[in-house]
Formats: sequence, C-alpha cells, structure tokens
Amino acid sequence: MTDAKTPGRVRRILRATGTLLVTTAVAGLAGTLVWTGSTQIAARAEKLPSDAQVAPVPVVTVPLVETPAYTVQTRYPGRIEAERELDLGFEQGGTVADVLYDEGDRVAEGTVMARLDTRALDATRAALGAARDALVAQAELAELTADRQRTLLDRDHVSTQRYDEARLALARINAEIRATEAEIAGIDVALDKAVLRAPFDAVIGARFVDDGTRVSGGQPVFDLFEDTAPLFRVGLPRALAQGLSEGQAATVELDGTAHPARVLRVRGDVDPATRTQAVILALDSDTDAPEGALGSLTLAQEITERGAWVPATALVEGIRGLWTLY
Repeated sequence: MTDAKTPGRVRRILRATGTLLVTTAVAGLAGTLVWTGSTQIAARAEKLPSDAQVAPVPVVTVPLVETPAYTVQTRYPGRIEAERELDLGFEQGGTVADVLYDEGDRVAEGTVMARLDTRALDATRAALGAARDALVAQAELAELTADRQRTLLDRDHVSTQRYDEARLALARINAEIRATEAEIAGIDVALDKAVLRAPFDAVIGARFVDDGTRVSGGQPVFDLFEDTAPLFRVGLPRALAQGLSEGQAATVELDGTAHPARVLRVRGDVDPATRTQAVILALDSDTDAPEGALGSLTLAQEITERGAWVPATALVEGIRGLWTLY
C-alpha cells in the first residue's frame, strides 16, 4: 500500500537539492573571482621594481625652534580725505550772474569763483553817492555861514541865537553825511559778499548751480577740498591706536603702491558703530591721491604666544581639514 505522504516528501527533497546547487554555484563563482583578482594583483606586483631599483627621495630638514612671541603684519583699510572740506555759498541771496569754475578745477586762495547780479546794488550805491555829494556841498555852505555869523557875533551885529543856528545846521549836515557814508559802506559790504572767493587753495569737488540760478543765502554753490598734502583716516582697535604716538612713521598702501606716512593725531573718541578709534596720518606732499580714495595701513603687531615657524610645504591637510606637520 502506497504511503499518501510520499509526494510531499519528494517535493521537499527536490527543493533542498536545488538550494544546495545554487549555493554551491554562488560559492564557486565567488572563489573564481577571488582567485582571478589575486592572480592579477600578484602579476602587477611582479612588474613593480624592487626596493633596490627605487631611487631615494631627498628630504630637506630644518630644526624646529620655538619662540615666546612673534610679529605679524596687519593691514587696516582707510580712506583719503582733505584737511579741510566745505560747501561754499553766498552769504546773501540773489541771482547768479557768473560761475567761473567747474568740477575738478584747482583754485588759489582769494580767487573769484562766482558773482551775483549786483545791478540793483550798484544803482542804490550811485544814488547814495550823489546824496552824499549834495550833503557835502550843503556842509560847505553851512560852514561858511557859521564862520560869518561868528564874525558878526564878535562885532555884536547878530545875536548868539543866529550864530548857534548856523553852527548846529552845520553839525546836522555833517551827521547826515556820516549816515549816508554808513549806508554806502553797507552797500559796499553787500557788493563784496556778492563775489564768491576761494577761502583757501582748493580743488572743486562739485558744482551745484549755473549762471542765472536764483540762490538763497547759504545755499552751496561749490564743494571744496583743501589742495594740500592728503590725509589718511583709518579706524584701529583702541589698544592698537593708543600704542601710536604723534609723528610715528607708518606705511600706507594706495593702488598697490606703498607711501610713507606719519601719525598726525589720534582721536580721543571711539566710533560706537565700529568700536574703533580714528587715527589721522599725513602723507607726503607729492602723493597724488583723490579725495575718498581707498587704501590700507600696514602695522606690525607682536603676538605674545609660544610657537614655531615652519615652511608651508611642511604642512599637509589632515583629518577634518586640520593642518598637521608632514
């Protein structure tokens, strides 16, 4: 009698046999790959030159000397500025008749740079001059009259009243002459203020008005920078700024060129925004640098920390970007 469980047992045996065959095939393939790789590595190793055939690599060594401190050169950015800068305008309002210079021009101290229309002032001054001349004539007549009255008084031909009237009339006319001359002087001052002159040797940075412009008193006509040796302003850490002294030599770099400079003054306040202290340096008079040009101040600073100097070639990149000795 046939056992009913025989077909299921056969299937299990077949399944186990298939699994064994696949495992054996995979193991055989892996062994073949390992053997092939080992053979290629051995072949390549046989092709490499022996130790006797490799030339020695020369290595330069230097002694490592530690120091208690070291000096670094630090550059601080700054800008060129003029000793004096101002917006120049007329003290009184009026119509601009002439603007004689333009941006970038150089002017000497006292140079007339612009004028206001003064025709009304000229007419007023002419009228006052004529009135003064008339008063001078009246004063001459009053003086002659007073002299005659004095003579007649001495001879008892006129009363003292008549003489006093002539004398005081002369005094009144002389007072009117002085008042008129004061008005003329005021017109002369206004005429002088209608002419705009350079207060110092300067370079014109900007021109704000043209001929025919109506301006008010104090309105800027020109922006002027003093035409002298330029100054260099730089902000430094307070500790470093306090270590500088007036007249100390320094080096300022402008457009890649080093210029000798000297410390002119150190401001006593600290900038609340940058927390730096402003230092003003004077450059040589032959330094040709425009207002606002950027540059840098190079200063040597001593760092009191132990360390040693090594060539950059002795450093290689280590783990996590750290630099270590090779």
